[in-house]
Amino acid sequence: MPALPTEIITIIIYILSGLSLVLIINSIFTWKKFKKLTRGTKGSLDTAIETLGTDVEDLLKFKEDANKHFLELNNKTNKSIKEIPLHLFKAFDGLDSGGKNSFATLFINDEGNGVLLSALHSRDRINIYAKQITDWKADRMLTEEEDQLLTKTHNSRNI
Repeated sequence: MPALPTEIITIIIYILSGLSLVLIINSIFTWKKFKKLTRGTKGSLDTAIETLGTDVEDLLKFKEDANKHFLELNNKTNKSIKEIPLHLFKAFDGLDSGGKNSFATLFINDEGNGVLLSALHSRDRINIYAKQITDWKADRMLTEEEDQLLTKTHNSRNI
């Protein structure tokens, strides 16, 4: 195999030396950037990663606590009264007792527990009745108007 001329070998050595110099300079800049990154303004990269890990753990704990609190609030609101339906009616048809002055109203939660109040208006008096409602059932017999109100309210909440 014939030997390469000296000029070509010299050119190859200069090219390789130049590439080596470029790689050395690039390595120095990369090393400086890495040192700056790991040094940071508030500590090392390891410290920053550990802090972020702790922050993520804290956020996960907060999320878990917030979900528990939300479920507790949801359970409490299911037991609270959200609306008060009212049914006006004329209690004594045929008698001259005025218009729809009698009423039935319902104070009940989503679980169907509460009280039904009725007021029957006649010419000379007003009678008020209260009936306990448990699981959408009354403790005493309901009038037609009271039953309609309870059924309508129950159906509207089960949509």
